[in-house]
Amino acid sequence: MRPRSGHPTGISELRAENVDQRGRIQAKQAVICYLLRWVHRPVDYIEDQDLEPPPPPQPVPEIARPYLQESRAVGGPPSATLPSGRTRTPLAAAVPPPAPGQH
Repeated sequence: MRPRSGHPTGISELRAENVDQRGRIQAKQAVICYLLRWVHRPVDYIEDQDLEPPPPPQPVPEIARPYLQESRAVGGPPSATLPSGRTRTPLAAAVPPPAPGQH
């Protein structure tokens, strides 16, 4: 039984809440992976046409950078060679660092 504050009281309630949280995290992770693949498709196409992708609309938060670097493998190898002979740049490496005071 939960107290009036809404917080779990027993181990079984904590475990059930943990399972719910893990499910939400897995669903959010799937959404993020899907969106990254969706974004990589046009970027890969642009690079295959030997064009430069447009800059991102805003700086990537520092906390997100490691995940963007890892996620590039979802859309293809980070060191793939383009038809022009250029090497594909990992998505996070192509993004400039945030301006001072921006996060």
